[in-house]
Amino acid sequence: MKKFFIPVLAFAALVFAACSSKTPVDEAVELLEQATEQVEKAESISDLETMGQDFEAKFDELEKKYPDFKPTAEEEQRVEEAQQKFQAAIEKKAQQFVDDMLGDGDDPGEPEE
Repeated sequence: MKKFFIPVLAFAALVFAACSSKTPVDEAVELLEQATEQVEKAESISDLETMGQDFEAKFDELEKKYPDFKPTAEEEQRVEEAQQKFQAAIEKKAQQFVDDMLGDGDDPGEPEE
């Protein structure tokens, strides 16, 4: 019985380790999700610029870590969806900053043209 138990335990450990390891796509999506969260919390354009530089450096590190990685179509789709959410967050936050700088523009006493 002991001879049977050891290989099963070793196999279970191997499967667990394989399931828990991140792929380059997992890392990229996670990085994009973190960047999206940071953008949503940004309080100034300066914050956005700093975050952009940090994000770019982290993504460069990821590319260096996996120089020969070729994602599948499904993996590309996952990254693209995360990139779209990130881009939408940047655009929303940038618009918010522009509106704040220019003023709301929706003065209730002012008639619309």
